[in-house]
Amino acid sequence: MASQRDIATAAAINLLSALGFLMSSAILRIQPFNDRVYFPKWYKKGIRNSPTRSGGSASKFVNLDCSTYFTFLNWMPAALRMPEPELIDHAELDSVAYIRIYLLGLKIFVPIAVMAFAILAPVNWTGDTLEHSKDINNFSDIDKLSISNVPDGSNRIWSVRHYEVVYNANKLVALVAEKRSLQNWYIYYQNKYERTSNRPTTKTGFMGIWGSEVDAIDHYTSLIQKLSEEEAAERERVSHDPDSIVPAAFVSFKSRWGAAVCAQTQQNRNPTIWLTEWAPEPRDVYWDNFAIPYFELTIRRLIMAVALFLLIFFFMIPITFVQSLANLDGIQMVFPFLKPLIQVIPETIGEFIPLKANFFITYIMVDGWAGIAAESLRLVPLILFHLKNAFLVKTEQDRAEAMDPGCIDFAVNEPRIQLYILLGLVYSPITPLILPFIIIFLAFAYVVFRNQIINVYDQKYESAAAFWPDVHKRMIISLVISQLLLLGLLSTKKIGKSYFAVLPLPVLTIWFYTFCKGRFESAFVKFPLQEAMIKDTLERATEPNFNLKAYLKDAYIHPVFKGTDMERPLESLFEEEGPPFSHNQDCQQTVSINYCLPY
Repeated sequence: MASQRDIATAAAINLLSALGFLMSSAILRIQPFNDRVYFPKWYKKGIRNSPTRSGGSASKFVNLDCSTYFTFLNWMPAALRMPEPELIDHAELDSVAYIRIYLLGLKIFVPIAVMAFAILAPVNWTGDTLEHSKDINNFSDIDKLSISNVPDGSNRIWSVRHYEVVYNANKLVALVAEKRSLQNWYIYYQNKYERTSNRPTTKTGFMGIWGSEVDAIDHYTSLIQKLSEEEAAERERVSHDPDSIVPAAFVSFKSRWGAAVCAQTQQNRNPTIWLTEWAPEPRDVYWDNFAIPYFELTIRRLIMAVALFLLIFFFMIPITFVQSLANLDGIQMVFPFLKPLIQVIPETIGEFIPLKANFFITYIMVDGWAGIAAESLRLVPLILFHLKNAFLVKTEQDRAEAMDPGCIDFAVNEPRIQLYILLGLVYSPITPLILPFIIIFLAFAYVVFRNQIINVYDQKYESAAAFWPDVHKRMIISLVISQLLLLGLLSTKKIGKSYFAVLPLPVLTIWFYTFCKGRFESAFVKFPLQEAMIKDTLERATEPNFNLKAYLKDAYIHPVFKGTDMERPLESLFEEEGPPFSHNQDCQQTVSINYCLPY
């Protein structure tokens, strides 16, 4: 088993690694040539420009101000200094809700740690089970802090403004993307010609490697002209072909109150017509899926349902067999030779599971402490940026794309937090020593990710913290798992029927979840009319000249149609006096109308 020296050694190694990452990050982030890697969000907002320094050419790449190297942790208080309302305006609600998970973890585990070290740790330490155990000969002082050291049987345990018709423009998207690529090459060769005064040449074959050699500027000019004609023809077809119109539309309103009423009520006596729902944030719209016909979508759902049924059905036989072995008596009947092993398993679980906390402590230090410090270093984006800048960047557009700051990967980071919370809840009554390591991780991660969402990450879209109910549900599941494991563990400690006192905990926890779901879930799926009216009134008072129509003009239009009015479909230029939805009133298909809530 891991001793105090082993844990201290692992802690020292990971602390030194974390400190090394932090110092490297601090040195690299103040270098002028790395400015776009560590502060890309400010560049995208147009607030920050490439630093210019007086002096020799070296100062353009290296920071020669020695005083800045002694304040390498100044970014931490700077990250904590921004008020939360300003942080929401700057980084949006999803990012702020994400770092709130770390804060919630601290609010959970700090009080638990205080109680655990004040009550459980002394109780566990003063036991003598491990010293007198015949099965466990190799244990350390750290293991004495776990429940394994408590003797069995011990008494200690006890209103419409604007609308946008949705078009199937998937082919047009490909043409626009190809045209942008050609324009980028054209700008590159044009800049090259202006610098050298020599007409650049290229080959017409694959990637300019082989083929006949031609004038690069003339070649790309002709390609762009040809593609522009194809794009204009496709744009005209999409704009005027009725078959390109999909049965969906985005509708904007003059007020939040009107949007809330329409989005949350039934619009037609026929429940299959004019289905309404809140529109996703414009950046969260996946335009390609709008082209899937309703019938095809139904068939896809049917295929998935049948596949799921077959998967479950063909697993019933092995599952039934395994379930028959779930009962200890059933296992003894099928495999009589396992009877001695079955009698030993509960005792082994009761003694050895708490001793595995040392592994998770080491895991938290490696993945949590050092991993979060490496997050601040941004080594991979740093290397990729300089490689792209050296070999791929041809224009300012390429430079901006090379500076892509990325975003918080909720699908990876949020489950990791839930794992640490699960470990903390499971081991807090068993081995309280794990709690300080989790608290350090949560506090450190909160500071680091606060800095990242301020200076680095730029989220792809905003969901208004719609994932928070899932966070709450997973925490409740973790709590129930910890309570059930504690119940099973106590049942091996030979304390009679006293462990049944823990039985109400899972029931009360599930009741608490049901209560919270019934009382608070509506706040994440519905928009209160009172709040909508308050915001409308406040907006009219503070911004009387706010042009809502101009604000919503391009919000929910396919990206290939954004630009001048001449490039957009005529139907999207709707005026108030026009009759809304006249072209869809006789449609027999289900029309999904998404109501846009102007923030």
